[in-house]
Amino acid sequence: RRIAAIAVGSERISSRGPKYIDRLREVDVDQAEFLDLGFQFQTRKSPEVPKGFIARARSLTERLDIPLAWSLYLDILSAAFQNAARKGDFDAIESLSEQLDEVSFDYTRSFPGIFGPLNRRVRTLMLFGDVENARLVAFESIASIEKTLELRDVLLLARIDAILGRYEAVSELLQPFKREILAAPATYRISAGLLLEVAVHLGNVEEALRIYEQGVQAGIFDADMKALMRISEKVDPEIAIRMARALNSRIPDPRDKFGLVGMLLVTSVRTGDEMVALEISELLSSLRASGSADELLGFQVACLEVEVLAPSDPIGSFQRTSEIIEALPPEIRSKLLRYQTMSDAERNAIVAYAFPVAILSNNLVARVANLLMEQGDDSGITTEILETCGTANDLLVAVLPEDLNVLDSRARYLAATGETSEALAMIDRVLVNAPLTAEYLMTKAEILSLAGDGSKALEAARQARIAGRIKSPADERMSEKIEDLITRLR
Repeated sequence: RRIAAIAVGSERISSRGPKYIDRLREVDVDQAEFLDLGFQFQTRKSPEVPKGFIARARSLTERLDIPLAWSLYLDILSAAFQNAARKGDFDAIESLSEQLDEVSFDYTRSFPGIFGPLNRRVRTLMLFGDVENARLVAFESIASIEKTLELRDVLLLARIDAILGRYEAVSELLQPFKREILAAPATYRISAGLLLEVAVHLGNVEEALRIYEQGVQAGIFDADMKALMRISEKVDPEIAIRMARALNSRIPDPRDKFGLVGMLLVTSVRTGDEMVALEISELLSSLRASGSADELLGFQVACLEVEVLAPSDPIGSFQRTSEIIEALPPEIRSKLLRYQTMSDAERNAIVAYAFPVAILSNNLVARVANLLMEQGDDSGITTEILETCGTANDLLVAVLPEDLNVLDSRARYLAATGETSEALAMIDRVLVNAPLTAEYLMTKAEILSLAGDGSKALEAARQARIAGRIKSPADERMSEKIEDLITRLR
């Protein structure tokens, strides 16, 4: 048994594993089957998990009263689940989620009050998105530890609490280890990231900046501050304003401050806070002044202003987008329309225009589509705006022909303008590459609904719900949108 286990676990002599397993089978059939299944599972050539593996693993847990048999069973089920998620096989995802839940629970009952099985159940619940129950079991797993707690013992619960937005709890869990983490952030990358989130969400701006700077020095954060901005999109308005001001004073290049406007804009849309809107206005005024003597910067600021205008005045933002696109110098537009056939040097020469134009065009197409879907003939969208959408679509095809978000926007626009067959074909292209993305599945559901196929639309919406559940943390606004559509389609 010992020789077979060594052979199976060694890369150098693993080819001899089956020979020793066969010898072991003569004296201990169950142990031989355990090693054989583990060996076959680990050395399989593709992500696919043969169906027979699951049945064999289940049988082993009935015959071998050892944690390793349960662990192998869960490894096999988890691999099958991840493969189903990769392919977007929602029937398999649901079936395997149920099996993972049941088996991980049975594992904890077979070995009650032990950290290993409890911790494995936590990770299993997280795999298929049952975060709340994972948190409950995480407490139980920590309670099972009799020795002094170490960072690794509480880290999983800290991650769960961060997903659930319980940052005070995360702070309490990590406080005993804070000095150790910050002394070596590269060693404790996940923990350092959690400390950064805690500092931002609790409004400790200066501490957040110190942690971020330490992380930059350790090579775990980028110097461009974007990670800090992404976290700050989700905080209370007052904290977002203080963070924006602190970052603004540290960013010398006006172009690098565009992210601050985006950060505050997300906060403004999410909360409707007037002080955030005022902060955006002041920041834009500063950027506008910087762009007065720089034509390219002025163009980029104008594109940014459209984004700020869009939530409060969508029609006005569409008209302004039309003006910007129409005002593009002919030579710039000509080059953009040839973007995919240009050399790298030619692309680099125009990239400063290409991506602002692509973002502007994509957002125009997406927002017009959304407004048409929601309000139809009462949307207030003019013929001129639709004509600009045609130009924007041409630019998107030229600059970002295979970008999934762009294809999603274009599919929505096709559906909103009555081309549902073409829209379905386009969103299916997207889902081939990202089958477990709730946003894309929702687009498919909405297109099917517009096409009059309510049953398939409901199926796609339910798939979007599953995809949203698996993704952690879930997007609350998307979750609400999914539930609204499901209710409407029932």
